[in-house]
Amino acid sequence: MFHELTLDSLSDLIDTGREGILVPAKDTKALSEAIVKILSDNQLLQRMSNNALIKYHKHLSRTRCNYLTLK
Repeated sequence: MFHELTLDSLSDLIDTGREGILVPAKDTKALSEAIVKILSDNQLLQRMSNNALIKYHKHLSRTRCNYLTLK
């Protein structure tokens, strides 16, 4: 079963500043500022990328989802 991904559910997945930067819907200025911030700071980019990968493997990987489904 697939669930609709909403803006509210994104805030459950992404801890802003840790795994990414959430911006308000349709706020192109905030989006462009977030992109520039991440791309201009390689340490921030690496840290967020690593944190997102860790969260994926811990909570969202296929193996984890299968385990939770069959549990």
